[in-house]
Amino acid sequence: MTFNLLRFKVIDSTNTYALKYLHQYADKTVVVADQQTKGRGRFDRRWVSDSVNNLYMSIILKPLVSDHTVESQKKIMTITPMTSLALAEVLQKYFQDTNFKLKIKWPNDVLVDEQKIAGILAETKVKGNVFTGIVVGVGINLDMSEKDLAEVGQPATALNILLQKKIDKEIFLKEFLEIFERNYELLWKKGFAEFRSVYEQKLHNLGQRIFIKTSKAVYTGVLEGVDAEGALQLRQDDGNLKLLYSGEEIG
Repeated sequence: MTFNLLRFKVIDSTNTYALKYLHQYADKTVVVADQQTKGRGRFDRRWVSDSVNNLYMSIILKPLVSDHTVESQKKIMTITPMTSLALAEVLQKYFQDTNFKLKIKWPNDVLVDEQKIAGILAETKVKGNVFTGIVVGVGINLDMSEKDLAEVGQPATALNILLQKKIDKEIFLKEFLEIFERNYELLWKKGFAEFRSVYEQKLHNLGQRIFIKTSKAVYTGVLEGVDAEGALQLRQDDGNLKLLYSGEEIG
C-alpha cells in the first residue's frame, strides 16, 4: 500500500484540514481522525462524528498538477462514484451469507436496506486557475449506538448493529484503501466506463421515478442509469434523456 496515514485523536474536520494544508502533503496522504468536532457532508450539512469507533478520513490526491485535458477533468468528476464502489465492495465482504441489500444512492451515499451507512465528500482545490489537488472525504458508520443513530436526522445504520458484533476499524481501513487504490489506478488508466456496469447494478432506485434537486431546478423522471462519464441519466416525461452531473435525490 502506498498511502501515508496522518492520524488525529480529535480534529474539526478531516476534509477542512486536508484542504487547508494540501500544499504540505504528498499525493495519497490520508488524514484519519477518531473524532470530528465539525464533521460535514455535502452542502455543509453536519456529519455526526462523535463515535470514536467510526471511520473518518480524507484522502489527498494530486493526479493532475500539469495535466488539464478534458479527459482528466472527466476522471476527476467521477472520483466520487468510483469511491462509492470501493466502499460497497468492502462492505459486501462483511455481508456474505446475509440478506442485506446494499445500494449506492447517487451521487455520494451508500445505503444498506434503505439506511445510510457511509457518505463521501469530494472537494477540489484550485489556486488561481491551477488545479492543485482533490480531497476525498469518507465517513463510515462502523460502530454506533441506537442513540447516536437517532441524532443523524435521516434513516441510518451502522455495521456493528447490522452484524451484531464489533468491527475492527484498522482492518476495515486497510481493506478499503487497498480497493480504493486499485479502483483509482484503473479510473486513471481507462476512465469511468470500466466501472459503469457494476455501478448501475448497485444504483439505488434504478428503473424508478425519482426527483433530483440541483442548484437550478428540480427534475423528475425514470432513473435509467449513468453514462460513461458518470452523469445520471433521467428519462423525463417528454421522452428526453436528461444528463445530470450534480444534484441530489429528494423525496
